This record gives sequence, structure tokens and C-alpha cells, in this order.
Amino acid sequence: MKLNNGFKDGIINIDFYENSSIKILWILKEVNHDGDISDWDMTKILQDIKTDNGIESGWEKTFGPIVHATYGILNKKIWDEIPYYYDKPEIVDVLKINCIHKC
Repeated sequence: MKLNNGFKDGIINIDFYENSSIKILWILKEVNHDGDISDWDMTKILQDIKTDNGIESGWEKTFGPIVHATYGILNKKIWDEIPYYYDKPEIVDVLKINCIHKC
């Protein structure tokens, strides 16, 4: 989805999203960046955000809590029962079922 603000957002991974019994839409206030975002594709960024240590540096303040909360929703866990992405990087894969919209 191309928006007036110049960057693409939407469903991160259509196959994971369609196959998930729970659909999650995160609406984020703005892009936290001081450079040119005219050609950003948030869906591509979020497909590549996972690293061996969890989340790509610079994105963890926004997407760390989203990963944590999404994992809890999907796995029926309370906050303290959820592993952190830096301890268990594979939980970052929960982003694949999300739809991200930046206003």
C-alpha cells in the first residue's frame, strides 16, 4: 500500500498473515527517522529486521515491544512469560503475521 507520506506499509508476509487465526494491525504514529523516507518500504524492512541477536540495531525500541506483545497474544502468554528477542531471536518471526500502518 503506497500512502501520501511516501512510504509503503501493510501486511508483512501475506502467507503468514492469511494462515494466522489471529490478525493483528499495529498503527504507529510516525516514522522515527531524520532522513529521506520517500522510498521506504516498511514491509521489506520488517521482513529483514531479524538478526542473529534479535532485531536490527536502531529498530528495537519500536519493534521490540511489538514483537513481545505479538508473541504474547499469539501464544496466550502474559508479559513476564515471554522471552525477549535478544535471548530468543526466533520470536521476531511473529512480525510476519502483522499488518503495520504508519500514519
